Amino acid sequence: MVYITGWFLNYLTLWLRWVGIGAKFPALFALLFIGVIITIRNSGTDTHSYEIWLSSVKSDTNTLSLEPGFVLIAELLLRLTGSEVWALRGIGVLFTLFLIVYWLRSDRYELNLITLYFIPAFVFPYGMNAVRAGLGLALLLLAWQCLRRNNRMCFIILLLISITFHYSMILPALLLGVPKLKAKTWRPLLLIVIVFATFAAVALVFVQQGYILAKLELYSSSESPSPASGLSRIAMLAALLLGFSLQALPFKTKLRAWAVIFGLGVLFQGLAFVFYAGLRFLDLVAFTSPFVLLLEFDHAGKRPGRSFWWGVGIAGILGAFFFLRNALADYNGQLTGTLTPFLPYRTVFDPWP
Repeated sequence: MVYITGWFLNYLTLWLRWVGIGAKFPALFALLFIGVIITIRNSGTDTHSYEIWLSSVKSDTNTLSLEPGFVLIAELLLRLTGSEVWALRGIGVLFTLFLIVYWLRSDRYELNLITLYFIPAFVFPYGMNAVRAGLGLALLLLAWQCLRRNNRMCFIILLLISITFHYSMILPALLLGVPKLKAKTWRPLLLIVIVFATFAAVALVFVQQGYILAKLELYSSSESPSPASGLSRIAMLAALLLGFSLQALPFKTKLRAWAVIFGLGVLFQGLAFVFYAGLRFLDLVAFTSPFVLLLEFDHAGKRPGRSFWWGVGIAGILGAFFFLRNALADYNGQLTGTLTPFLPYRTVFDPWP
């Protein structure tokens, strides 16, 4: 019920804004409530694993190398709290603060995207479970806002920082940069970024060789949970693109969106039939797609209409539904064997069963 309450408050704030009550301020209360759920939880498939890792960092017995930005934040929070339990909850606080900064800076369309899409489909999985990627995605949201405002330096700095929290952020970062490639003033700068990213990736392979090889081995040897894994994300992409296609935009813009977004979705879905890594990349494409599509509206000088927002809303509801279905299937950790499943929801103050 706690997740459903968070979604209910989120959609209630959306309805209040659409009828003109309170402008954007009701959304803050939904964010704060969801932030509390994330911060005090003792749920989330990887929660216990992260506490074990933080404990090893605290006792100087850690042998698992993670992304440097996340390691730095973890060490700072461990020094501040003196506890691996509360250090992990501090990461939840930081994730929520990033979203509040996004809310403060948001215009009407940006707030619609986070309310209709990010919160229903992604806020719990990435706020409570994949916390490294969650911090990276929250920073990418802020970078995307800079991109829409043509603040190049802000975009590049936040983009690079997000990659230090999770290396896979390179994929959504590139997807966000694609619409700007059409702008002549951005081409030299993006070319420099691509060259820099290439050299950084090469250097990363040498510096983090053991970590990267271990990840490749893990993902290549891990199978997807089921043959249908990832199809929920394909359904979300289809809803987004159908809503986008009904807008008054040039045909080549719509064709490019389908070719890039749905093409990548099908590619990673095919990979997901064999390797777990395909699901991770498919998830990142699904996360980034509506933000890329709004950039296409900006480039065309058009306002997104009702069909686009219906597509975004339906995709967000699909994401929420499939998250809840997966959480119910793993009730009490019966599928994953985790000590901290999403359901039943427990707080850090609850005794272990």
